[in-house]
Amino acid sequence: MKRIRTTLVSLLSAAALTLSLTVAVSASGYDFQGTAGQTLKLTTPAAVTVESTEGVYRNTIDGALPAGEELTFTFQLSAGMNNYDAELFQEKSLPLIAVKASYEGETLCTPTYVSGSKADGITLSVPALEEGSYVLVFGAGIQANNPDKTLGQDIVFSFTVADGATTPEEPTETPEQPTETPEQPAVECPYTDVSADAAGAVMALVEKGFLTPVSETELGAAEPVTRGQLLTLMGQCRDINVSKYTASSFTDLTNDDPAMPYVEWAVGKGLVSGYGDGTVGAADQITREQAACILARYAAAFELENASGKESLGAFSDKDQVSAWAKESVQWAVAAGLFTGETLQPQATVTVQEMAVMMAAVDLI
Repeated sequence: MKRIRTTLVSLLSAAALTLSLTVAVSASGYDFQGTAGQTLKLTTPAAVTVESTEGVYRNTIDGALPAGEELTFTFQLSAGMNNYDAELFQEKSLPLIAVKASYEGETLCTPTYVSGSKADGITLSVPALEEGSYVLVFGAGIQANNPDKTLGQDIVFSFTVADGATTPEEPTETPEQPTETPEQPAVECPYTDVSADAAGAVMALVEKGFLTPVSETELGAAEPVTRGQLLTLMGQCRDINVSKYTASSFTDLTNDDPAMPYVEWAVGKGLVSGYGDGTVGAADQITREQAACILARYAAAFELENASGKESLGAFSDKDQVSAWAKESVQWAVAAGLFTGETLQPQATVTVQEMAVMMAAVDLI
């Protein structure tokens, strides 16, 4: 995460030094702030001017906020949001956030937690305040569920409250909206056993000749997938040169097995390594958590944009069924969109339809 870029504008006059804040420099290039692996950026209100970064980050929220109204503050944290847990944040970090009359003064109130997510940031509310000057203080120990990373030093936002001020609008440029969003036509899929959300991925693979339907009206969408089939499809989507792989490294995989070159390719890329007894189990049906491990390694090996993301499994009722060795990969799979719905079903066998969706999630089609 990039550090704040400060641009010296001017030294403050001697009169300005009578303020309770020790102001060193002025800068308008506000960005994420923090020194111990975790950084924070206020996104609502969006207009912030940096005053000092020495020892304590001191900022000013530009413009007055309305008196007599509940105030809303939203911010992003750079580390830990992939596995963000609202209860942990409220227990560990919310007590470190306070509204005061001055940075050195006593706490007037602690903000109330409203919501939090990786995409939208964390939103807090502050009860209506009378006209005057205040500071919003984020304590140095704040984290977003990554215990090894904190802000490192306090971050302070000075703001004023005045009658007649209006609640600042959300920034219109984030996220950017396309000027025109053409409606995408529904994918025509003749296979009655394919769900609507998998139709696009299925048809892309059928049209490339990588999936062979069982009939004109059925794909065989619920058929189980083997380890060899998954690796074969991945290699086909990557258009690997199969002539490079002429001999099997495993006792249970013959040289003339159609999956052999794709398995050897996967071994070379670190996607699989066999069972440790000289076998690779290419004919074994593959479970969802096993597929998550292979595809997580693929995302890392080919440096996909979503290679490092992870989501908490707390919302899934069967999270305790995930094997310990697969937990991080399953967390990645949830973040990458490989697993959706209310349950993970980690021990269930991957189906043909699910395999197609997984290929789309890692940009193989």
